[in-house]
Amino acid sequence: PHSARWTFPVDYEWADLIDDQDKVRMLINPQSPYAVNGAYAMGRAIDDEILGAFFGTSKTGENGSTDEAYDTAAVTDPGGSTTALTIGQLMAAKTQLMENEVDLDNDTIYMAITAAQHEDLLGMDEIASGDYNSQKVLVDGSVKAFLGINFIQTERIVGAGDDPTLCPMWAKSGMHLTVWNDITTKISEREDKSYATQVYVKSTIGATRLEKGKVVKVSCQI
Repeated sequence: PHSARWTFPVDYEWADLIDDQDKVRMLINPQSPYAVNGAYAMGRAIDDEILGAFFGTSKTGENGSTDEAYDTAAVTDPGGSTTALTIGQLMAAKTQLMENEVDLDNDTIYMAITAAQHEDLLGMDEIASGDYNSQKVLVDGSVKAFLGINFIQTERIVGAGDDPTLCPMWAKSGMHLTVWNDITTKISEREDKSYATQVYVKSTIGATRLEKGKVVKVSCQI
């Protein structure tokens, strides 16, 4: 039988003040750029929430009180300390998804990578050569997809110190983001802050894995 997955709301907030003196010194009204910065901050919060759910503990059961740890067998680890991302790892991770009966014909596959792994992709002959890849990678210097895998570049998964970077590859149907309150922006005057203008942005979200076997951890040593 299907086991329910639970997400729990996490509140994120961002705020900054614009002094009247700052407004006088600037040629444009800074409220809009501040609001954009706040929206970017909320976007990073959403990224972190999803990234944490890839390999974190999922809550299951009738009331969400049962823990389901990440399947440690769903890992592709090249070993060593200087191994870059390889086409072999990509194929091995995708094979794991296939072995877990992910419907690749009807499910979209994604992989989060850092700039270092993107550089590894650019160095692969199979990607740079038009004989293997119809995408003109060397024209714009960006790898968006290969082997049916859609790449999303982020620096928020970089390993600390000598720790490897753990890149998730997942099926779209294997992850879920719940949005209780979408990104909301409020611009108001703060009497308690010398009547400075405050740009305030908030959001309430939560993320979880939906099914076991639809997320694979690709360990990249750099």
